[in-house]
Amino acid sequence: MINNQRLFDGAKPAGFDGLFEWDWLKGAFGPAIMPMDFDAVVERHGQFLLYETKHIGVPVPKGQLITLESLIKTKVWTVFILHGKRQPKELIIWTANDDGSVCERIVNPVSRRIVWDESYQWFQQANTMGN
Repeated sequence: MINNQRLFDGAKPAGFDGLFEWDWLKGAFGPAIMPMDFDAVVERHGQFLLYETKHIGVPVPKGQLITLESLIKTKVWTVFILHGKRQPKELIIWTANDDGSVCERIVNPVSRRIVWDESYQWFQQANTMGN
């Protein structure tokens, strides 16, 4: 039971030690490339599920888009892009076509339960890779 929902919602994640600044690496990767983060990654039998969350209406930045598309081309990564930081409003699922190009599926309507179901289905499929 949560005693103070507002305080809970504003709390930092477990182990969070602050925002890490990467400015000291400017120029190390050329004039425009900087490190990025992913919000969550799950691995099962060499298959990877990556979650990236964005606020509603915020697109994936070009550099991150290039990286995500490169991961998908390996055919071992699936990407879930969730718009809506607290409550998902849109889920976009990227997988690889046979030729390695990105296959996009938009799940609408979406809810936490639907994201859970999609995650479960991914896990069940990845689980078969180990057999």
